[in-house]
Amino acid sequence: MVAFLESASVALFAMVRIIMQFAPIAALCAMVFTVGKYGLRTLLDLGRLVASVYVVSILFVLIVLGAFLRLSGFNIFRVLNYFKDEILFVFAATSAETMMPRSMQKLEEVGVSREVVGLVMPGGFSLNMDGTAIYMTMSVLFLAHAFNVQLSIWHQLSVLFVMLSTSKGAAGVTGGGFIALAATLPVVDAVPVAGIALLLGADRFMAEIRAATNLTSNIIATLVVGR
Repeated sequence: MVAFLESASVALFAMVRIIMQFAPIAALCAMVFTVGKYGLRTLLDLGRLVASVYVVSILFVLIVLGAFLRLSGFNIFRVLNYFKDEILFVFAATSAETMMPRSMQKLEEVGVSREVVGLVMPGGFSLNMDGTAIYMTMSVLFLAHAFNVQLSIWHQLSVLFVMLSTSKGAAGVTGGGFIALAATLPVVDAVPVAGIALLLGADRFMAEIRAATNLTSNIIATLVVGR
């Protein structure tokens, strides 16, 4: 069984390597499609969306998650500095699960019990996708603005609730948040599903902060539960 799993993993990693080699070309093609169909101004609007997602994600980590760490006796900046290598790697790879084993090992090294680490970290990558939830909610608001759809405060709250729920099922791999958004948009019934094509060119840039936020939130959750 072990030999079979090892041989299967070799094949899977080879497939992932091929996908990662073609990913930059695919991202370029998506950007070309978006600009060609909707004009150069799309770049400015998408740039604002990307910047907003980055700002909100960073503030969420520093203020919201930092407050939970503070209550548990940790310093947010020391935690980020200790796990900076894992966070930066995930930021570049746009896949939070790539650094889960190493993060689990370092959490045990700082004193969190193996039982807590083994429960919270894997569970977090199914139930605690904070970066994905932020991305999905802000993308819906961006698309609503792009199509001139007026959303009431109650509609916005319902969008937030739906996206918080559906983000739990998003995979922690590259593009998982985009697929979850495409699958959830018809449920919200606020903007045309075809509008998701507007996000194709910029999704790669938002995937970076999305993955980094997901990993950081799960690391912090494990520290708080461990304490």
